[in-house]
Amino acid sequence: MTQADNCINKAEDQPLVSVIIMSYNQDLYIEQAITSVIEQTYQNLEIIISDNGSTDQSKSIIQKFLSDPRVRFLDYLENGYITKRQNAAAHQASGEFVSLLYGDDYYLPSKISNQIKIFHNLDETWGVVHGPGYMLTKSGSQVLDTDSIPVNGFCLQELLDWRKGFINPIAPLVRASCYNKYLSYEEIFTEGEGLFLKFALEYKFYYHQNPEVVMRYHDNNMGKAILKNNKIYVYGLERIQTFKNFPSSLISNANQSIAFQQFNTAITLVRYLNAEINEISELTKSAFRLDKRNFFSLSGILLAIIAVIPNALTKSIFSILRKIFPQNNAPILDDYYL
Repeated sequence: MTQADNCINKAEDQPLVSVIIMSYNQDLYIEQAITSVIEQTYQNLEIIISDNGSTDQSKSIIQKFLSDPRVRFLDYLENGYITKRQNAAAHQASGEFVSLLYGDDYYLPSKISNQIKIFHNLDETWGVVHGPGYMLTKSGSQVLDTDSIPVNGFCLQELLDWRKGFINPIAPLVRASCYNKYLSYEEIFTEGEGLFLKFALEYKFYYHQNPEVVMRYHDNNMGKAILKNNKIYVYGLERIQTFKNFPSSLISNANQSIAFQQFNTAITLVRYLNAEINEISELTKSAFRLDKRNFFSLSGILLAIIAVIPNALTKSIFSILRKIFPQNNAPILDDYYL
């Protein structure tokens, strides 16, 4: 075997992986996030750090890593839509595979290596290798993320069933061609689940059951922006139905998923004793129009009652309940960062 053949085999065994780290005001966590990529057992990496206008010490912490030739820094002075920042980073990526990480989370050491080994045995119809992860609680304990959906193969229909969970957002290693064909919608602040729905239009997913990532739970997690997340998820489901390659047989599945998401958002607002009474009422009515089956339950009956009684009465009841059950009055973000 010639030296050229050895180089070709090495390139095939260790394709370049582009890791995109999205950062914004996460100076408490960003060093651990970057270090978890730097110290991966798989080393053929390029690391693209996109800082979305941080005003804390994040930028200065990131600067410490720029001596590593694998690291590139996309330094934005102002906070902008995450979808635009993520698309810009994806355009910069030159790897055969892309892995996404947020600045408050981190990878376990063999994440990339284990996923590349799996891709070696898959043809190009497989676009995503994913799996579960751990959740790091505020007390410092690691618990397994039980919401990760174990889907394999062509799985669009399964992903549309919100009840089964969804893809852990930082667990996947994704073929770069997925991002080349399906970028994020830049007219919304962030996208989340909708991006994987688009990948599933054309590519197969492989579920690797070993946890390879850790997501950190804290007071400013974007998951707490409940109303905004609902609107973004619904937007993605409505948009994907307009794609030419979206199966018409799955339109009812998409609408059922919208209904359940709206129903679940309304229930969450009630559980947190949030005073967004108008939103609860509108979400309930929309969910009822799309799929009445969600209302054959005690939670559904409660939502129906809230939707029909006067808002002033509901607000008074919520006010009393917040005094009786202060632990239920959980913080809910009004928005993300803008």
